[in-house]
Amino acid sequence: MTYFKKYNVTSRDLSESVPNEATIAYNAYLTDTAAREPFEVGLTATLPCSWIYYEVAAEMKKTQVEDNPYQEWIDAYGSTPWEESETKAFVDLIEYYMKNADEELREKMEQAYKKAVGFEYMFWDTVYRQ
Repeated sequence: MTYFKKYNVTSRDLSESVPNEATIAYNAYLTDTAAREPFEVGLTATLPCSWIYYEVAAEMKKTQVEDNPYQEWIDAYGSTPWEESETKAFVDLIEYYMKNADEELREKMEQAYKKAVGFEYMFWDTVYRQ
């Protein structure tokens, strides 16, 4: 709600907004994966979002831009060193599950990760083009 207030986004604005098609598809994929696949696969499918946000924000943090409208986002996602980040802890958790999975489960986890990366690309590409 903080950002809604900061940018004067009203309830009407939200109700009239048109969702990004890539986001709709991505959310449908995540929901379906979580419901139909083993826990490890559903969890792995969610990793690209936080990992990409971390990497993009950490990279943007290296180039300080005066009055950057995205500075709060950059600080929220990219200020913690990798070794101390929640994202690294998440990667470590996925790696733990990968090491303890059989070959079939590892393959499903890998495919879920790759598919989610594709949805991340589609999301960012759509936002960039709009």
